[in-house]
Amino acid sequence: MVSRVAALVVLAFVGMITACGSGSPSASPSATQTTGFEKDEVKPTVSGRTTAPGTETPRPPPPPQLLAFDFIDTESGWLAFGNSVSTTIMGTSDGGHSWTEPYQAPSEVKSLDFTSGSQGWMHSTEGLFATSDGGRTWQMVNSSDLPENARVQFVDEAHGWAAAIIHLGSQVFASDDGGHSWTLLATPCKYTWAIAVSFLDAATGWLACGGQPAGWDQDKELYKTSDAGQNWELVSSSSQARSASPPLLTALWAGYLDSLIFVDEMHGWMGTNKGGLLVTNDGGISWEGLRTGVDCDSENLGHVRLL
Repeated sequence: MVSRVAALVVLAFVGMITACGSGSPSASPSATQTTGFEKDEVKPTVSGRTTAPGTETPRPPPPPQLLAFDFIDTESGWLAFGNSVSTTIMGTSDGGHSWTEPYQAPSEVKSLDFTSGSQGWMHSTEGLFATSDGGRTWQMVNSSDLPENARVQFVDEAHGWAAAIIHLGSQVFASDDGGHSWTLLATPCKYTWAIAVSFLDAATGWLACGGQPAGWDQDKELYKTSDAGQNWELVSSSSQARSASPPLLTALWAGYLDSLIFVDEMHGWMGTNKGGLLVTNDGGISWEGLRTGVDCDSENLGHVRLL
């Protein structure tokens, strides 16, 4: 299991390395000024000429990007690549050295999770889809129960969980029928700005909750369940560690919570934006920063995703 995590960590930093070596940042779409026109109004062009109504050039779609990925071991994995217009999914069986011909995805992918070389799930803007042939074809299994930004994780063909932030509130859902139906679970989260879940099996899992970021830091809590999310027990809290006498040393408040993975009862990793990678060797009680060797402004840029 540890070798699987190592492979995922390497792939997760691809986007970060690209961002660090890309030179000057491009302008954000939100920073681009646009001018409104009434219907059928003649519009001026840069050259000073005018265009007739209905003949203006359509705005191009956003550039494609890596949307989601998942590996089941050091060799076998999948990635979703695209934008809001079209998305493709590619697979590898040699650790990413070569990839299959792309398969067309039904819509923009938000998360991707496989439990075997054939069985997987994809959550998208249109709903939840499942594949039984390694991603070549997808069938919709649920179109409305999950928020659009939910990330899904399955531990077998039946049991899955989804975590999402909606209206500044955190939500966790559970399914025991392969994603066809979902139940909203009560969560103990004090902080509701960010959320992530990781399950080992149909009963044992962890829930991380993150608060409003402040500078480079963010208060976080970690909970554990042994009954599939029906009850949660607090494992660690950055605010409690900070207020203890003497204060407990922990990296739990570093960065903004993005993802969480446990590979057994003791060993887990937390991916953060602006905080790099955090690791625990005692079941989440204590955390420390893990140096990855990525020269990216002290690992304080970009997202780290662990699946």
